[in-house]
Amino acid sequence: MAKSVDVIMLTWNKLEFTRKCIESFLKYVRYPYRLICVDNGSTDGTVEYLESAADVLIKNDVNIGAVKARNQGLLESDADYVLFIDNDIEVAEDIIAQLVKTAESDDSIGIVGPFLNQNLPFNQQGYDVPPSLSLHFVQGQALEEICQQVYNQRTGIPRDISYVISCCMLTKRQVINDVGFFDEEYIYYSYEDFDYCLRAKEFGHRVVLSDDCFVWHHINTSVKQFSYLNLIVNENEQTFVNKWRKQNLKVAIIYDNTVGPNTIGEYCKRALEQLCTKVEHFLPAQLNSIDEDFDLYLNIDDGLQYTLPSHLRPAAWWVIDPRLQYEWYLKKAKLFDFVFAAQKDDAERFKSDGVCNVIWLPLACDPFVHRQFNDAQKQYDVVFVGNEIIDSELAKRLELIRKRFEKIFIGDTSSPTFSKEDMAKIYSQSKIIFNGSAKNDINTRVFEAMACGGLLVTDDLASNGQNELFQSSVHFVTYKSESELIDIIEKYLQDDVGREKIARQGMLEARTKHTYRKRMEKLLDSIRDSKRSLRKEVNMFKEEMVPTKRAVVDINRPCNAKCQMCYYTYSDENWTKSYQQVKQELIAARQRGNTSVDFTGGEPTICAQITDMVKFAETLGLHTCIITNGLAVKRIEKIVESGCWEWLLSIHGYGKGQNDILGVPNAWDRMQETVNLLKSRNCFIRVNCTLTKHNYKDLPKLAEYYTDTVDAHIVNFINFNPYYEWGVTEQPEINKRLNEVQVRVSDIAPYLKEAIDYLQERNIWVNVRYFPFCALKGYEKYICNYPQVMFDKCEWDYGVMPKTTQRYLEHGRLFQRNMCIQDGICGKCGILDVCGGANKNYVAFYGDDELQPYTEISDNPYYFRDDHEADIIIPVYEHNENTYRLLNEIVEKTQPPYNLIMVQRHQSASKNRNYGLNRSNSRYVIMCDDDIVELPYGWNRKMTDILKENGHILAVSARLMNRDGTPGVNSAQNYDLTQPIVEVNMIPTACCAFRKTSLRFDERFIRAGWEDTDFFMQLLQKENGFLVIANDVKVVHLNEEKHDGGAKNVYNRELFLKKWHQKNVQKATEPLSGFSKEEPKVSVLLMPEQSEFGIPNRWNFVRDLIQHTPESVEITLLAMDGSADYPDYSDFDRPIKVVEGGKINEWAESVQSKYIVLLSPSFDVEEDWLRNLVEHAESDNQIAMVGLS
Repeated sequence: MAKSVDVIMLTWNKLEFTRKCIESFLKYVRYPYRLICVDNGSTDGTVEYLESAADVLIKNDVNIGAVKARNQGLLESDADYVLFIDNDIEVAEDIIAQLVKTAESDDSIGIVGPFLNQNLPFNQQGYDVPPSLSLHFVQGQALEEICQQVYNQRTGIPRDISYVISCCMLTKRQVINDVGFFDEEYIYYSYEDFDYCLRAKEFGHRVVLSDDCFVWHHINTSVKQFSYLNLIVNENEQTFVNKWRKQNLKVAIIYDNTVGPNTIGEYCKRALEQLCTKVEHFLPAQLNSIDEDFDLYLNIDDGLQYTLPSHLRPAAWWVIDPRLQYEWYLKKAKLFDFVFAAQKDDAERFKSDGVCNVIWLPLACDPFVHRQFNDAQKQYDVVFVGNEIIDSELAKRLELIRKRFEKIFIGDTSSPTFSKEDMAKIYSQSKIIFNGSAKNDINTRVFEAMACGGLLVTDDLASNGQNELFQSSVHFVTYKSESELIDIIEKYLQDDVGREKIARQGMLEARTKHTYRKRMEKLLDSIRDSKRSLRKEVNMFKEEMVPTKRAVVDINRPCNAKCQMCYYTYSDENWTKSYQQVKQELIAARQRGNTSVDFTGGEPTICAQITDMVKFAETLGLHTCIITNGLAVKRIEKIVESGCWEWLLSIHGYGKGQNDILGVPNAWDRMQETVNLLKSRNCFIRVNCTLTKHNYKDLPKLAEYYTDTVDAHIVNFINFNPYYEWGVTEQPEINKRLNEVQVRVSDIAPYLKEAIDYLQERNIWVNVRYFPFCALKGYEKYICNYPQVMFDKCEWDYGVMPKTTQRYLEHGRLFQRNMCIQDGICGKCGILDVCGGANKNYVAFYGDDELQPYTEISDNPYYFRDDHEADIIIPVYEHNENTYRLLNEIVEKTQPPYNLIMVQRHQSASKNRNYGLNRSNSRYVIMCDDDIVELPYGWNRKMTDILKENGHILAVSARLMNRDGTPGVNSAQNYDLTQPIVEVNMIPTACCAFRKTSLRFDERFIRAGWEDTDFFMQLLQKENGFLVIANDVKVVHLNEEKHDGGAKNVYNRELFLKKWHQKNVQKATEPLSGFSKEEPKVSVLLMPEQSEFGIPNRWNFVRDLIQHTPESVEITLLAMDGSADYPDYSDFDRPIKVVEGGKINEWAESVQSKYIVLLSPSFDVEEDWLRNLVEHAESDNQIAMVGLS
C-alpha cells in the first residue's frame, strides 16, 4: 500500500508562480497526495485561486512568516510523509514518487531533498554535486530536458548532506513526531530548515539528497517583497548560531542520584551539555570539593536538606516540590542568587515571602526519552502511569476508570522493572492518557504523556498557569469533575479523528516548546539578562545601552529625484507596496514593542496612500516620521495635516549643489518651501546629509543652514559607502560612478570637524554615521557606527527580537562583520569592536593607508561616548529615610552612564548646589532633591534626551506629583498633562536637568527657596531659549505634600523681589506691611537658653529665624560664656552679631532701632511672627512692651 503524502505549500502573493507550481504538479505528479495550502495574507487573487485548487486552505489575514505558516500546515497533516514546498518551484517529473522511493530505500533516512537549480554546481548549501553530474543550462531550455539530464546521470545512491532547503523537502512522519514544529524563534524565513534538519539528525535520522529528481526553484520570489530581506537572513543566522554554538560557560550541576534516580537532574544535565562547553555533575557530598571557576552553580531539587557553600556564586536553584517542607525550602531559597520554581503558585508564594529573583520555570519532557513509537498499536483505551497511593482523590478517579473501561493500563513508575522507555511505549500504545494532579501541580506527566502522542485528559489547572502553556481542546482536554472525566473519555474513545488531531497537536507543541533544553535555555537567558551575569563580559552593556524602538517601513521605489549617490538610482525596481501590506508591517512593528516608525523609499511622499498609512500608524500608537527630499511640497502639506509631526529632510547640498546632487533644477527652492511649511506647523525636523565628493567642502556652510534656517534638532552626517550594486568596485561602470561620488575620509575630516563644532556650540545633536574613528580623532563621541547604531533612538530596529541589549548588540556585531573589514590594519586596532572597522568596499576602492590603529584596548561601544553622561547632584541637609530610599531608586531606575554627587553640608541650598556644580565634569547636570520618590525607569535619560534633541530648551523639569496622582503645587502654574512636553515660565530644581555652564546659584539666598527661581531667571537672561516640564517623567515630591516648600522663605522672597525689581506684589509677600509710612527699625536679641539646648539646635533656630525675619531687621546673639557657645553662622550670608554677656549694656546703647525684641531659642518662630508683634506695638503709643504667648 502506497504511503500517504501531504503537500504543504506556502503562498504570499505572486499568483503567477503559484499557478505554475500547481499546474506542473497536476501535469507530472501521479503519486496520490493531498494539497494543504497556507496563505499569508495575499491580496493579488491568490486566495480566490486556491479555494478551488487546494484540498485544504488555511487563510491568514497577515503575513505570519514561513515558519509559523509551515507549523499551521503541520497541524492539519496526518500523512506518512509531508512534502514542504514553496509556491515558486516547478516540476517536470513525478517528484513525489522519486522522493518517497529514496526515503523508503533505508529506514534511517528521515528527510529527502531533490537537486535544485540554485547554486549549482554546489547544491544544498555547499555540498558538492556528485562529480558525474554535469549540467549545462541553455536560456529557454525546457525543464523536462534538464530533468532528463539529471535522470541520465543518476547513481541511485542517496547522498548525505547537511540540510535540505525547505522549498522542497520531504519529511517522514517519524521525524515530525520526534522533532515537532519548526522553531518559531526564526522570523519569517531562512535557517529554520537547517535547524529542523539538525534536530532530526539528533534523533538519528539521515538527511539526504536524491540524485534522480530535479526541481526548478525561482528563488525567493515571495520574500523579495520584504524591505530588508538580507537583515532578516542575518537575524536568523545569528539566532541559528546562538542556538547551535555552545555557550562558553562552565556549569556545575548539583543533585543527588544515590538515594533514588533523579530523572529531572539527568534531563537537565543532558540539556546543558547541548548548550554549554562544560557541564559537571556533583553530589551533595562533594560540595566542599567543587572548584570556584565555574560560571554557574545549579542545584536541582532532589528532596534532600543541604545548602551550598556561600562562595559558590552565582548560584541557582530549581525548586520542584517545596510543599511538604516549605519553611525549610523558604530559608534555603533566600541563600541563592536565582530561584526557579516548577509551579507558578510556588513562585508567587516565594515572592510574597521575600525571595528575590524568583522565576516560574515549568517542568518539561525529554524528547529523546518521551517519544512516540510509530509501530506501537493503540491497544489501551485509557492509561495511567504513576503512584496512585499518594493521593486519595486520584485513587478514587482511577477506581471509576477501572469500573467503566476494560482496556486500561495502570502502572507504578516506582517499580524498578518499569523503565522510562517502558513508560513511553505504554503512552504510545494508549488512546487516552489520564492525569490527576495531587496538589494542583502541573506535573511531569502532563509534558511526558503529550510528548508520546496520546490524548492527555487532565484536571483543570488554569489557576496554576496551565493555560499559559497549553490550550484545552487544542493540545489536551481538561475535566472539572469526576462525571465530566468519564464523559470526556467516552466521547473521545468514539471520536478517533478528533482524538488523534488533538493528540498530534499536543505532541508537536510539547516536543517543540516544552523540552528540558528549552527550560535550560530560559534559565541561562534569565540569569544573563539579570544585573548579576554569568560572566561580566556577557552583560557589560546591559544597562548602559538602550535598544531603539523605532521601526521602518520601506513603501516604494519610485522617486521624483535622481540622487547621484543613491543606491536605487541605477536600479530598475519600480514597486510600491499596497496599503494592506503596509498595515501588516505596521501591526508587526507595534507587536514588536516599537513606539515610532519611519516611512522611507524611494520617495514616500509621492505614494498615493501615504496619508492613510500615517493615520493608521498613529492610531496604533506609532509616532510617525517621513524621510523625504522635500520636492513634493503640496503632498507634504497634506501629510502634515494627516498627523505626521516629525520629518527627516535629505539636504545633501547647499544652493545649486542640492539641485545638482538630486538632479532636479529647483530642488533647493522647493526644499526651502518645505522647511518654511514644516516650521510654520511647529514640526520636529531632523536632517540627513550624505558625505560625497559633491558636498564635503560645503559642510560648514550647510551646518549654518541647518541651524539658522532649518532649525533642525538633529543632524546626521552619513558617510557614503558603496553597498548593493555599488559594491562591485572592480566593474568599470561602477568604478567610474564611485570616482564621481566617493571621497576619502581624510579629505572629509577637517570640514566635518568644523561643521560639528558649529552645531555643538548651538546644542544641536550630531550623529556621524559609518565613519572610521581614526579618521576623526577627537570627535569619536559623535560617531555612530554598527556597534552603536542599534542603540540610537532615531535608528531602526530592523525587526530584531527580543528587544534586549544583548540581542541588539549581537545584531550590531553581525552588521559589523558583514560590512566592514576585520583584519589588516583594522584587525590590529585595539578598539575594533568600538569602531566596527572600515567599510570593505571602501578599502577595496581606496586602500587602508589612511587608517591608524588605536593602541588603547576596549570593546565597549560607548568607550568614547559622553554625550548621555550626566552628573546627578543631590543636596542633602541631613540623612533620613527619604535619602536612602532615593539612593536605592537611583540604583534601580537610572540608566548609566552617570555620576552621583551627593552634597551633605550644613549650609544653604544654594551653596550645596554650587558645591556639586563645582565638582561636576559632565555635559548634563541633574538636580534631584532627597525628597523625590517613585522615579520612572530611565528618568535621567528621558530628561537629557529632551535637551539633546532640542537645542533651544535650556532646562527640563520632571512633572512633580502628589501621592494621590495630582500635579504638585510647584508646577509653574501649568497643569497640562496631555502633551509630552509643556513650556513654562519657571521650573523648580527639585528634579530637573540642564546643560553644564559657568552659571552658579546666588549664595546670598539662605536655607532653601527662591534660589532655583533666581537661577533659571539668570539662565533665561543669559541664554536664548525656554524651560519645559516633561510629563512622561512623573515623580512624587514629598515636600509638596507638607507645605509649599521654600516658597514661604520670607527673607529669600524679599531678596529675589529686590534683585529682579518685582512690583505689585501681594501683601503677604511684604514682610512688614501695615506699618506707618516710615518703617520702624527693629533689632532682635537672641537670649541664651538655660537648658541643655545645644549648639546644633541653636544653629537650626537661627536658620529658621533668618528665614522668617526681614533683611532690614538686625539680629544679635547674646553669649553669656563667650561666643564659643554658638556655632559658626558665616554660611547665612547675613550680618549676625555675637555679643558677650559682659558687654550687653554697650550694645544696648549702640542700638538705633525703635524696637528691641528679646527672643529665646525655645520660641517657635513662624511666618509673620515679627509683623504681629510690631503691629501691636504700633497700634498704641502708650504701649511700652508687648509679649506673644
